[in-house]
Amino acid sequence: MKKNIYLFATVLIIFSGCKKNEIKREALATVSVLNVVIDGKVARLNTALRDSCLNMDYKHFSILAKDDSPLKLYASGLQSITYYNQSLRAKSGDIYSLFLTGTHSSPESVLIKETIPEYPSEEVINVRLINLVPESVPLSLTLGNKPTENVFSNIGYKQVSEFKTIPFPTILPDGGKLFQIRDASGNILTTYDMPDFGTVSTSSSRHRNITVAVKGVNGGTGDKAFGVVVLPHY
Repeated sequence: MKKNIYLFATVLIIFSGCKKNEIKREALATVSVLNVVIDGKVARLNTALRDSCLNMDYKHFSILAKDDSPLKLYASGLQSITYYNQSLRAKSGDIYSLFLTGTHSSPESVLIKETIPEYPSEEVINVRLINLVPESVPLSLTLGNKPTENVFSNIGYKQVSEFKTIPFPTILPDGGKLFQIRDASGNILTTYDMPDFGTVSTSSSRHRNITVAVKGVNGGTGDKAFGVVVLPHY
């Protein structure tokens, strides 16, 4: 009888200990940050101090989903330089994209609460275009294999297009993975040739959704160069 009592007590203690150590699951939302601030620094998020978003790059962050979710991104080592500082009414599973642009001394931003298209089953890719070039002329996008057909046109500074589905077969035609950024007169300002391998590539981005972001300044060099950074939504 005593053995049974001791066994029951031991089980009860173990069960009580497990209850105390249960992991509380927090409701989360996702914020994808693209940092193309001219002369910018690494961007740090107030709730993820061990992680950061490099300049001219992107990073996917998780944040707590609640009615008042403070979202602050600042220049690494310079908390007085704030790239973004707002509160979100984030719900569990919400997805946001935050595009940081402007200059280090005068940053600007575009925040989008996303409704990302479902992954297509066909051999296609869903693409949209955002213009993050300060003082830019309206931009258009064509593909190398169809240079006279605009996929997007007349996208002004801080404007973003809708997603558009374009064919992206396994065997691409010549120029089928070359994205051409043009001005209103049709002049090519910069190009982006999607690589064959990597996170954003012909092998990984097919059946997926991407944002083609145009960054830099006209005539710029180095990190200021007029060019493209692609944000994958996967």
